[in-house]
Amino acid sequence: MLRTQELEGWSLLDEGKPNEALKAFRFETKLDPSRASAQEGAGVALAKLGRTEEALRAFREAARLDPFRAVVWGRMARSADDLGRRKEAVSYWERALRLAPDYFDTRDDERQRWERAIASDGPQAPALPEGVLVETLQRDTSIRNLSMGAGPTSSGSGFFVSPGVVLTNKHVVRGCSTLRVRADSGRTLRADVSIADPTVDLAVLNVDGKTPAIASFRAGEPPRSGEDVVAIGFPLSGLLADQVNVSTGTINALAGMYNDDRVLQMSAPVQPGSSGGPLFDASGNVVGVVVTKLNAKVVAEAMGDIPQNVNFALKASTARAFLDANRIPYTVAPSLAPRTHADIGDIGRSVTVLVECWK
Repeated sequence: MLRTQELEGWSLLDEGKPNEALKAFRFETKLDPSRASAQEGAGVALAKLGRTEEALRAFREAARLDPFRAVVWGRMARSADDLGRRKEAVSYWERALRLAPDYFDTRDDERQRWERAIASDGPQAPALPEGVLVETLQRDTSIRNLSMGAGPTSSGSGFFVSPGVVLTNKHVVRGCSTLRVRADSGRTLRADVSIADPTVDLAVLNVDGKTPAIASFRAGEPPRSGEDVVAIGFPLSGLLADQVNVSTGTINALAGMYNDDRVLQMSAPVQPGSSGGPLFDASGNVVGVVVTKLNAKVVAEAMGDIPQNVNFALKASTARAFLDANRIPYTVAPSLAPRTHADIGDIGRSVTVLVECWK
């Protein structure tokens, strides 16, 4: 049900008064920050005012709050296309089509924009939803900071892919004014964001200081369902042991939610703070980047059953394509002889870092 301020906002849009409409939607979002339709309305008003970048942010927030509305993904696509970010636009339109296969049936002009973007920049996989069904694994440390002093606002994980270069998730470094990375040895280094791509949720950090070791991506055949994997990272930093955490599992499926083929599903347990950490195969080569997990509480409330260890990692092929596109060098190695989980843990310990963010 629309509330008074939100209803007024949509009415003001119909009357051609986007400034007044924006004020109404902003008021509503202050009253209820979780209201997706008010965030969407704010995005529409901002778009009409020519504030396209701000509009895109509002639509992203609306999609995060309610990831099942195809029209919101379409609005995101149009905004990204207006900003010249065609790959991003195509990925949003693809998500809209996954949610509503008839999306373009009454949107011929939008379909033509989609086709032009594909002709220009090629097809793209559907954008990853950031809605309530999945939890990004960024560790919020703000509550701990209130009692323990001025520490980082949040934290995640990352790993060295070349000298002075750390790969992590984009959401780990979103909105950070200061970044530091800390190796398992306890050594802390200053870092800066070099590249960030919200479409694939990956970011590259430039790190000052000596690189302890570099991870190798798996060469040759891609991983298969049923293979053993080892996830390395710094989950629940400040609560668990102040060292790299090693968890084991298997690859359950070679696609993520909504058949997203950029992602694989795995059973290795992950927690907030695991985001951006490497996922290794049985030979100690990287086959993925930990990114998210299914929100067990929400699924249990909706379906009456608690899902267990339904976690996701961006495939190494996705990460390598991102690094290739940005001309970031990295190492590959064949996966031949299997290693023990303890040996893989040692490899992960040498290349994985805690990423700390101050906002």
